[in-house]
Amino acid sequence: MNSRIETLKTAQLNSDDVLFIFRDNGILVAERSEQVRLPIASEINLNDSDNASVFRLEGGWALSASSLKDQSISRELQFRPLRDTLTRFAIPIAKDAALGAQLVNWSVSAQFCGTCGNRLEFAEKQVAKFCPKCSKHVYPQLSPVVITLIRRGREILLIKSRQRSYFSCVAGFVEPGE
Repeated sequence: MNSRIETLKTAQLNSDDVLFIFRDNGILVAERSEQVRLPIASEINLNDSDNASVFRLEGGWALSASSLKDQSISRELQFRPLRDTLTRFAIPIAKDAALGAQLVNWSVSAQFCGTCGNRLEFAEKQVAKFCPKCSKHVYPQLSPVVITLIRRGREILLIKSRQRSYFSCVAGFVEPGE
C-alpha cells in the first residue's frame, strides 16, 4: 500500500491537489455532460482538525466529508454513488478512489480501542492507529475475496447484476480458513 495517514492539521495540501472526498457510499465529483472530475483543494473549505484523517494516495488525498468546513460545497460538486462513478474514471484514478474509500471508511469506524475503549491515535510511518493506553495497533481490515473466470473454449461465464447494468466474472467473499 503506497499511502500514508496524516491529520488535516499536519497534511501539506497544495491548492491544485486532487481530493477524494467520501460520505457514506458516495464520492464528491463535478459532472458536466459525460465527463466527471474530482475537486481540487482550492475548491473546498476544510477543517484543520486533529481528529480528521487524510490519506496520501498516488493521485491525491482521500478524506471524509466530515472534514468539510460547515458542510458547504459549490453547486457544481455533488456526492454520487462511488460504485456507479468508478467506471467513469481512468483506471489509476478509479484505483485511488476505491482504496481511498476503504481507508476513509476504516478510519471513521476505528475510533476507539477494542481492548480498553480508549480513543485511538494515528500511528507514525504506517497506515494504522494505536492505543496510547494499552499499545494495541489497529490496521485496516482485510476482506479476502475470490474471483473466478470460468471458461469453455473461447467462451467465458459472466454474471449480470440485478441492481446494475453490467456483467462481471464470478466473485465472492471467502470465509476464514476456507
